Amino acid sequence: FSSLLTKNVISLYNGTNEGIVISGSFDEKLKKLNALEIVNQNDTNLSDEYILKIKCIYNIGEDAITIKNNSCLELKLVSETEEFSPINSYSYSTNGKLLGKVTDIEFDDKFNISKFILDSQEIVAEKMASFSKGTIIFYDDNCKVRVEKFKPSQARIKVNDASKLNNIPKAYIMPTIYSDEANENSIKEDNSPIPKMTDKNENTTFNQPINSRIERLSTNLNLLIGKKITKTISTANGELIAKKGNLVTSKTIYLATAHQKLRELVLYCE
Repeated sequence: FSSLLTKNVISLYNGTNEGIVISGSFDEKLKKLNALEIVNQNDTNLSDEYILKIKCIYNIGEDAITIKNNSCLELKLVSETEEFSPINSYSYSTNGKLLGKVTDIEFDDKFNISKFILDSQEIVAEKMASFSKGTIIFYDDNCKVRVEKFKPSQARIKVNDASKLNNIPKAYIMPTIYSDEANENSIKEDNSPIPKMTDKNENTTFNQPINSRIERLSTNLNLLIGKKITKTISTANGELIAKKGNLVTSKTIYLATAHQKLRELVLYCE
């Protein structure tokens, strides 16, 4: 998967460089890579993202991915649901042992996941028991029970008298509370005021969370460490974040995160 990131996408018919790969999306069962996400390098605002479905790829070369023509690219809508990425997810065995973080993924020739690559080992895809955002569970060698058998039974309420229906407590959906600490830590070096948002049904004002699209990109950022920066990146106040010619480090990623410059960092490195 890491070999696909930052590759250029070339349209053979149009003779154009359509952009670079910044991320990917997997199916709901985490079995296969469905599509790649592309950012157009000519978009100075870095606002437009495109979806390239795997089936539309013509060839994957050493330096670029080729497609037949640019009609293969679909404009990604902001309202689209963000896909889960397993990169940087913590992995555990069914006996409760921490196995490490997922650092990369291997595919077969049809882009089915064949292996999860962790910090110090590789685990075949068949051993995956379950997963959620940030966590993947793998079967232990001694585990003989499938996790599908642990599915909870549906809770049921028995009512003997129809009049008791009015006494059943109602369920309320509470408004999301955003963590002040999480937002302050993520922008601790940015002196600009924190944007505010007010819940329509409450008088309480909450801090606005970090841009969700930036959070999605951050799952792959560790794969950028060691890549060469091709353009100097600065803050809105002109403070240096990354200098052209230098290599990406964890500090570079931290500064880009703090000043909301992640997309520029992903775009301008090789």
